Amino acid sequence: MIKRRLVGGILSLVVACWELFMACYYYQGYHRLYLWMDGSTTDVEPSLISMLKTYKGLSILYSFHAVLALVVGIIFLATCKKQPVKWFEYTLFGVMFVHFVFVMMPGIFDRASNADTGLLVFTAIIQFFCYLLGAPGAKGFKDFPFKSKEDAHSEKSLDKLTKLKELLDSGAITQEEFDQEKKKIWK
Repeated sequence: MIKRRLVGGILSLVVACWELFMACYYYQGYHRLYLWMDGSTTDVEPSLISMLKTYKGLSILYSFHAVLALVVGIIFLATCKKQPVKWFEYTLFGVMFVHFVFVMMPGIFDRASNADTGLLVFTAIIQFFCYLLGAPGAKGFKDFPFKSKEDAHSEKSLDKLTKLKELLDSGAITQEEFDQEKKKIWK
């Protein structure tokens, strides 16, 4: 079992719960403010309209972050006992990196003065570090290196040999046929 991945998955799920809570909080604030304005944005102070847009935007962003953290957490928990596959791990890293660069970096530099968006940025940075905790290194994990093509080939070979042995035991093939097929498989 890959304990780092398990802990990263659990922490990602905790972050997802926090982000879902925050998405509901900001949606509720948006909804209350919209009802307070009687559903109309005409003849309303520009600061209230700005606040309405901020609440709606934060609700959507927190929802997006929550879904991403939920997916990463589930993937980490589902794969904490399996040997990592390089293409899948690199794809997951690419998604998290693009998320960090294009969503969080502008927020860090442009919107960090606002306490609401500063909290969003902080939460997303925690989410990224939870991902890094459960992500494999360049060669995989210490006890679980990346799966190689030889590993996949040997698993298929073992399956074929097991089926051939069953055929030999049932009398469907002779010992000579078994030996010939075994040589073909091990080439």
